Amino acid sequence: MAFEFECPYCRAITVVDERYRGHSGPCAECGRKITVPRATGIEHAAPVEPRRIAGVALLVLMGLVLLGAICGGALALVDRIVEYFRGVGM
Repeated sequence: MAFEFECPYCRAITVVDERYRGHSGPCAECGRKITVPRATGIEHAAPVEPRRIAGVALLVLMGLVLLGAICGGALALVDRIVEYFRGVGM
């Protein structure tokens, strides 16, 4: 059974099937990401918090950069050791 809800950004009324309750996706009118409400009747869709997602992505990126710096330093050390042993004749 279909129901109506309102986009919190553009106030467009959208009709969706019951199976999409609680799912997130773009508004059909403005394209911004919203979550389809779980309650019945004409509802207001909850906006998705992009800051939380961006914060997690930033932390993951910072961790990867740090890991790359650590691994890059270790690789430089291995290269120096290899060059040393090449010079010694091993």
